[in-house]
Amino acid sequence: MQKLMQERYIAEPENMSLNEKIQKLALKILFSPDSQEKLSAQQEWDQKGYQHIFRHLTTSPMDNNSPNTTWNQKANEIITSYKVRPVVIHEKEVKQMLGEHFKDLSSDVEANTSTLLQEVHATMPMRVFAHHLKYDVICLREAGYFDNSFDNLE
Repeated sequence: MQKLMQERYIAEPENMSLNEKIQKLALKILFSPDSQEKLSAQQEWDQKGYQHIFRHLTTSPMDNNSPNTTWNQKANEIITSYKVRPVVIHEKEVKQMLGEHFKDLSSDVEANTSTLLQEVHATMPMRVFAHHLKYDVICLREAGYFDNSFDNLE
């Protein structure tokens, strides 16, 4: 996402700069403790028509002539659904433990990838939760392949 924003800043420097300026001015209007600064910011907002410009800069990408349509399409191309997103594990202990389980489950050289993944999804979590994790509470996010067999783990 950072690369996409950088690309947008390069492609549309005027719009991005104006957007930042408008946002800073809006923050002054809303939160400045100095009443004179608030008044000055509100006058600049009104004189330069920032309400109209900001409304245009933030229009839905689905609207006609939205400056966000192209960038929304690019974002959708680079951000995958959680169902196909690979999981990245950074903790060394967990990576090692999972690697050992994969080796254990892949002892059948004849197994195809689909079968192996089904075995991994069915067997590995049970082993990990029941025998190896030292944690009392585990939070699972986007783990739609788990079934009710995990309800009996203690």
